[in-house]
Amino acid sequence: MTSQALQGKYGQPLGLDLCFACGVAWFDGYESLLLAPGAILALFTAIHEHRAEQQRRPLGSPACPRCRMTLVETHDTPELEHVLALGIVPDLLGINNRNILVGETDDGDVSLTEGLAAAVPAGWLVLSESGIRGPADARRARSAGADALLVGTAILTAADPGEAIDGLVGIGWPA
Repeated sequence: MTSQALQGKYGQPLGLDLCFACGVAWFDGYESLLLAPGAILALFTAIHEHRAEQQRRPLGSPACPRCRMTLVETHDTPELEHVLALGIVPDLLGINNRNILVGETDDGDVSLTEGLAAAVPAGWLVLSESGIRGPADARRARSAGADALLVGTAILTAADPGEAIDGLVGIGWPA
């Protein structure tokens, strides 16, 4: 883990923790708001410059240096099978319902969560990521086995974001 000072807004430097071995930059929503636009470019440039280190390392589940939780994200059955074969047991398994590499958007398609969640070992927490437009999609993901949702576009584009959040929470989640 390396701490790197990047340009922050208002002329203040901002230190971020970078792990070049796993290609992860650890920062939270508050810190992301403080990054100057040029700092984003510097961050990706630094990660790109160390890409050879990433390619030599085996897949793992890096723990957040702050909360020590691990997140592994999967996009398809082979990725999930790879995680299982390596014996990785994350604190949270994310199933990303969209493929940004081909320009998919949050279109209400949670079928990937519906297909993969059944193959996730019992006791693992499942995060259904993206593809969720509203309460009906949230219900589908929850019914498939998701313990939590990652929703962005539906909230950010809603006429009333608070109402959109209430609708998602209102489907009822186990305590």
